[in-house]
Amino acid sequence: MLTWTIDARGLAEAHYANFGRGRYSVTRSHGPRPYLARWHRYRDRENYSKLLGGAPTLEAAKEVCEHHAARIVGAIAMPFARLYDQHAEECVRSAEKAEDPKRRALLLQLADEWRRDADKLRQQAARK
Repeated sequence: MLTWTIDARGLAEAHYANFGRGRYSVTRSHGPRPYLARWHRYRDRENYSKLLGGAPTLEAAKEVCEHHAARIVGAIAMPFARLYDQHAEECVRSAEKAEDPKRRALLLQLADEWRRDADKLRQQAARK
């Protein structure tokens, strides 16, 4: 899900992945967990940084970031899926009131599309 880049300009190599208005970073540590995963969020010119955890390998630390990103995506996707369901219900109610058969068919088709998109969002959130 995340696309990682490597920055080796400083004293230590760091791996970064941009995500929304922030970025993930994985850096080397000298503690019991040699790799640290962090989430950095930029808001109003201030940098908010959250330590997500330590890991024994670079790959494991990146996986910590992937799981965090998936939780964010899931939290965003579910409200939109509910909104899409509401749009589908509105289309069905309008179709029931429509006198023109072509208009009724179009509204029912739109309701199906809203439901399909809502299901796609739920599936994406469940996979993360």
